[in-house]
Amino acid sequence: MKDHSCSILQSTYALAQVNSSPAPAVASFSSPAVASFSAPAVASSAAPAPAVASSPAPAPAVASSPAPAPAVASSPAPAPAVASFSSPAVASFSAPAVASSAAPAPAVASSPEVSVAFSLLSPDTDIYISDEDEYDVDLKSLLNTMSNKVDFTAAPISNQINVTRCNILDSGIRAFRRQRFNPEAKLDVVFRDADGIGEGAADEGGPTREFLTLLMREIHSCEIFDGEDWKKTLACNSKALYNGMYKIVGRMIAVCLIHGGVEPNFFSERLFCQVCNLQPPVPDLQEIADYDFRAKMTKIQLAQNVNEAQCAIMEASDQLSMLGSLWHIQTLEDRDNLVESATKFFIENRLRDSLEQFKEGLECLGLLHLMQKHPQLFKEVFMYEEKPLLAEDISALFKAELSPVGSNRRVVESRTICFWRDWLIEVEGMRSN
Repeated sequence: MKDHSCSILQSTYALAQVNSSPAPAVASFSSPAVASFSAPAVASSAAPAPAVASSPAPAPAVASSPAPAPAVASSPAPAPAVASFSSPAVASFSAPAVASSAAPAPAVASSPEVSVAFSLLSPDTDIYISDEDEYDVDLKSLLNTMSNKVDFTAAPISNQINVTRCNILDSGIRAFRRQRFNPEAKLDVVFRDADGIGEGAADEGGPTREFLTLLMREIHSCEIFDGEDWKKTLACNSKALYNGMYKIVGRMIAVCLIHGGVEPNFFSERLFCQVCNLQPPVPDLQEIADYDFRAKMTKIQLAQNVNEAQCAIMEASDQLSMLGSLWHIQTLEDRDNLVESATKFFIENRLRDSLEQFKEGLECLGLLHLMQKHPQLFKEVFMYEEKPLLAEDISALFKAELSPVGSNRRVVESRTICFWRDWLIEVEGMRSN
């Protein structure tokens, strides 16, 4: 019994010696059932960093091995304190303390309400945090976001649009030029005949959608656009620029899309890129809408020698001088530079003021901002894309009126529908082959 008591006293004394040895102070935020892991201290300067203030609640005992963790190349000065943050029932990992300067860092006060996020990345790692996940955004949600800005409860008198079917565009221009016209409020469309009498239909949405659809058709062929039917670019029209037509048409497009869901679908790739601040494609002679000027530039480009190119340049001297691209060439490389310069100025540079005014109109209801932020989503809205006609598209155009179930006619009708769909599939397969 005596020997056993001595053994207990010796063990107690050895444990006291181990516990009395100096160890880095760990300031921990206490919480129940938290496992705390401390990493080896990193080399620091002579001045110790102060411990981080901890909550008054006592920290639970942390099981540790009797052998202390090996220090990493440290100076004789004591290692700085390692702050260990813990939350309820969550393992807390303390990162190695970073070398500090001679001046002590101020203590950081924290409270249980503060959540601390740890990053195990290296200091050289670039971190990008997006406010909005691109993959969670679709076109429908963006259009709904813009539509929520519109008050569809009541239409003010300034938003009444009196429309004559023979002058759809002029009717819209008169309304959009009003100082009190509010695109964020409901529209009230009234169709009037030649005598100025309304057609009598209350605008519960139908007349508005019809007007916006007809208005978009008129915009497609208006004076501020030029080029192919489904690849329109801005036209150079000084009168329209002076009258602010580019801005008005831009606002009309925004209202047609957000109020009525009517898509333009006629922008060229160049115009769409210019609006969205993207890099436009390389200028091409075929994009020049002026047939006479395009023919003269093509003749210059196809010249076989310098003399032939100079003769072609003299034929187009009037247009080239207005573009600032008339100069003397000595080599075929000079010819190519002249053609490229004149084409770029004709297609892009001379339309800068018109483009800025047009973009100002598209800012209506925040459309331009979302277009520039999500250009790929709006590409299908503003640009025309040819899609092959499929059998399912044709089949969806027809709705069969069937006889009652169980009748002899219903059996024959069901077989007829199957034959009809089989035939559509065969026709689609023949075209693809």
